[in-house]
Amino acid sequence: CRGVLTAEQAMNKLLHDVQIQSFVWNKMYKRSLFTDYGITYPSIAFEDTATTNRLFAHANKVAVIDRPLYYYNQRPMSTLATMNVTKINDYLRAVASVRASLEENGIYGKFQKSYAALVHRAFNFSCMYVLRMHRDNKNARGFLTNISRVSRATKYFAGDGFNSGLVRGGMFNIVLEPQKLEEDYSVR
Repeated sequence: CRGVLTAEQAMNKLLHDVQIQSFVWNKMYKRSLFTDYGITYPSIAFEDTATTNRLFAHANKVAVIDRPLYYYNQRPMSTLATMNVTKINDYLRAVASVRASLEENGIYGKFQKSYAALVHRAFNFSCMYVLRMHRDNKNARGFLTNISRVSRATKYFAGDGFNSGLVRGGMFNIVLEPQKLEEDYSVR
């Protein structure tokens, strides 16, 4: 993907999360996008997912180049390398906040299919990390409950009954820590 894209083209690619991803490290923005529209990064993991769409919604155009101008160091303690319950929930909050901001900007209808693709990807991503979390804890208790909660939440995010006020008011945790096993296994 390269060239000058309209804001609509760029938003579609961003929401599909393939040709343009929300990573903050590979973008340069006009400062006025932040100052004119009061956009700030939230204090959560995956803050870029929650924010990039808001910036694109107010951009006139997005220029994409395919030359590396900036090199990114992948740290062993990065967000993706150290996924946990809090970060999975933050990711789901970020995806829900994308819907809320699309609605607030009056453009959700235009990007509904692209947003559905993002939600589908979020479901797969979250399920993969829930599986890893339970595997790493050597504990399957609560696994199916967590998968069910992720499924219900992502269906809600893309559904007609979505309430953006719940996102702005502070969403509850969707994924829960793996349940602890009793030390005395005869107690079950």
